[in-house]
Amino acid sequence: MKKFVSTALTASLVFSLSTSIFAQPAAAPAPAPVAPGALNPTLLKAIKPNFLQSLIEKQAEEKIRAEYEAEIAALEESLKAIRDEIKAIREVKPVDEEAVEALKAKEKSINDEVKALRDEMHEEIRIAKEVLKFGKEAVEKIEALKAELKAEEDKVKESKEEIKAQIDELLAAEIVDEEKIEELKAAQKALDEELKVKRDAINKEIEEIKLVAKYGKEAADEILAIKAEFSEEESEIKAKKEEIKAQIDELLAAETVDTEKVEELKAAQKALDEELKEKRDAANSKIERIKLVAQYGEDVISHIEKVQASFEEKLADLNVSKVEIQEKLKELRAVKPVDKEAEAALVAEEKEINDQIHSINKDFENAVLLILSSSVAQ
Repeated sequence: MKKFVSTALTASLVFSLSTSIFAQPAAAPAPAPVAPGALNPTLLKAIKPNFLQSLIEKQAEEKIRAEYEAEIAALEESLKAIRDEIKAIREVKPVDEEAVEALKAKEKSINDEVKALRDEMHEEIRIAKEVLKFGKEAVEKIEALKAELKAEEDKVKESKEEIKAQIDELLAAEIVDEEKIEELKAAQKALDEELKVKRDAINKEIEEIKLVAKYGKEAADEILAIKAEFSEEESEIKAKKEEIKAQIDELLAAETVDTEKVEELKAAQKALDEELKEKRDAANSKIERIKLVAQYGEDVISHIEKVQASFEEKLADLNVSKVEIQEKLKELRAVKPVDKEAEAALVAEEKEINDQIHSINKDFENAVLLILSSSVAQ
């Protein structure tokens, strides 16, 4: 039976974050206006749901790894001692092969134990992340659905193998019954289609379980409605593109190609692609906002956005300086021979700015974790 991580893991995670990593939360600074072109793209991803979740999962993974790594390290020390012992035995002639074989068997046994522990650790980490995302009950439902689908897949595979054996038998006959073979091939195809329908239905169900577990039924319904609406719009746009493609193919096949009309139609295709991208981005933006608010609450997200604005102001200034240095480097390197001393000074300046950018991003991650841990603890 799979091991499911209890809510105690979350509680200990929150305690760890709020007591040992951060100080008490300070009031968020007022958001400062930031020039859109000067923002660091890495920071802008910070308030997406997956980013926030990944910070929490990272802490959980580190906790589990720490528990296992101590035991694994002790076993690896034993392995080192065994290998040293084998080496020492082999240095004495004649070699006691029986003792060597006994130690090798012990070495293999410990290696197997280390592998088993690592596998168990990775499985526990996987389950811990799933439980943190969706809760124990939802994970159990999902695992049950996956097992059910696996059983269906095995059954279909077995049926297809039986049909294949019949086809092979028919093909090996002196007179091949082509009609029967086509009938059996159609049965194989029907099995594949049946399995696809079941797989698409156990994926849709799993998606709904995950959404409801993580964000609540109301938010899940909103998200699924947005996805369904976008899917319809996507189908409509794709149908229009196919119609345009058919018109282009017809024009290209004509004796005299109307290149102006072809270019006009290609422009229409491009416009449809851009329209689809805008609709996809808008749908994703709505979904992300729903997820964030459902998971953390409007107050928490607003707090993070305010903190983000203050960090973006710092990054904006650094990015401007970095661009200026890069331009100077470009101009300097265009003149031969290159002034190596001046180049080294500029490269050092750029490195210092990159270090500051990295530090600011890390500080922002820590600030986000603090806000999240404080909100969960309340």
